[in-house]
Amino acid sequence: TYGTLATLGAADLSGVVTGDSVSATVRLSNGVTLSDRLHAGTYGQTVTSLTGASAANYSLASSGNSDGGLTIGRKQLGVAYLAPIITYTYGSPQDLLRLSGILSGDEVIPTLDGGRGTVTLQSHGANWIAAPNALKVSSFIRAYVDGLTGANAGDYTVNVTNAVFSRVVVNL
Repeated sequence: TYGTLATLGAADLSGVVTGDSVSATVRLSNGVTLSDRLHAGTYGQTVTSLTGASAANYSLASSGNSDGGLTIGRKQLGVAYLAPIITYTYGSPQDLLRLSGILSGDEVIPTLDGGRGTVTLQSHGANWIAAPNALKVSSFIRAYVDGLTGANAGDYTVNVTNAVFSRVVVNL
C-alpha cells in the first residue's frame, strides 16, 4: 500500500548444487527505487546478482529467466463530514469535511458531488470548504466525496460506496 515500505519477493534459483550457498539479489526493474512513497501501480522485479559463499561458481542465465511483479495499492483515506447538516452562506463558507490519512507533502484534493455536479473543494486548514459560488442555491442536497484530484490523487482512494452523507443547505 502507498505509504508503507513494500518488501521485494525472493527469487527461486534452479540448478544450485545441494550444499552450495547461493542467493539472489532482487531489485525493481528499470532503475525504480523502492521507497514508502513509490506511487501506486505495478512494477517489475528482477534478479540483478548472485551472492553467497558459492556465488562465484554460478552465473545468471542469459535467457529463460522470469521477472516477478510488485503491486503497490492505493492508500485508503478516511472521510469525516463535520456536521449532519451544513449551512453554506456565500461570503462565509462553512467547513464541510476532513480527510485523514494523507501523507505529509502530498497534494490530494477531494471533489464533492452535491447532486448538482462535481465541485472541487479548497483547503481550509485541516478541513475542506467549497469554493465561493461553487454550490448553487438549492434546498437540501446530499453531499459526498466522489473522487480525488491533485498531483498524488492516483496514490489514494476514497470508499464512495460506504460514504456517510452530509446535507448541505445553500443560502444567498
